[in-house]
Amino acid sequence: MSSVHTLSSLSETLHAGPQQAQPRLHLLPVTSDHSISTFKDVQSGPNRTIIPTFSTPIEERQYRKEHLVLVFRALHRHGLAEGIAGHCSTRDPVEPDTFWVNPQGRSFARMRVSDLIRVNDEGEIVEGDRPVDASATSIHAPIYKARGRGQGQDGGSESGVEAIVHVHGPHSKAFSALGRQLDRINQDVCAFDDCTVLVPFGGAVFDSLEGQRIASFFRPDTKVALLQNHGALCLGRLSIDEAAWWQISYEMCCKAQLLVDAASHRPSGLAGAALPNGVVRVGDDECASTKLEIGTAEMGWFCMAPYIEDEMWESKGDHLW
Repeated sequence: MSSVHTLSSLSETLHAGPQQAQPRLHLLPVTSDHSISTFKDVQSGPNRTIIPTFSTPIEERQYRKEHLVLVFRALHRHGLAEGIAGHCSTRDPVEPDTFWVNPQGRSFARMRVSDLIRVNDEGEIVEGDRPVDASATSIHAPIYKARGRGQGQDGGSESGVEAIVHVHGPHSKAFSALGRQLDRINQDVCAFDDCTVLVPFGGAVFDSLEGQRIASFFRPDTKVALLQNHGALCLGRLSIDEAAWWQISYEMCCKAQLLVDAASHRPSGLAGAALPNGVVRVGDDECASTKLEIGTAEMGWFCMAPYIEDEMWESKGDHLW
């Protein structure tokens, strides 16, 4: 099972000498029983992709930590690393009142499993000796504590949180200054329809009060909190992969929005202003059906899979140290 669900089992193969062929990677478990796959209606062929399961919480911990460091590397590759800003975390399945997060100052592109720091829901470091960004502990800890376990977990719910991603993307940061939501101008935006909240700027974050303030704006189905004059904070109900995909997809949606605004000469104004002439809005029914297909936690996990595979291949096992 672990050879399917975790990446560490492939590390020796990835470090093989130059004479040996590179491995064929099987990162996504599949089944011939279509009824148990979330993706049964969006795939064809004899098999369907399924969400990984784990024999022990320790095995799941390793999977989550490996995917967290690969997420950092993917975010760097997508231009979403900015100096020492940004922090991502995943809840620990062994001790769920703690989470794993990056140390401040470590390059996203060089992140390793051994770099990760474990923090409890009071914002205190319980494992690791490197410093963590005070805004990370101040934001993440109150959110995990307030929201509880996420989708599919014992005692969890669809409003719970299993992972958080916050980076300073250039397009989401620019869009955050406009004080409005994304328009329904393409199918990708439909995943975020009525699942994004605007959070007024509260200054630099250094204590848990600001984290509690941010969390107070969340609704049960919130995927993205757009921190005005700051950037996006994305939540994963299921996995770090899901939260990372919402971040990457939302960044691309913000870029598309800014391009459409520029091309249509949209005037600045109040949020909710009518679209300029010639800009076509996705209809209500079409948006709702699209959201059901591409806006689920499982689809967020799945959409991130190619980026995880890319980073695993590029790492050649370096991320596992």
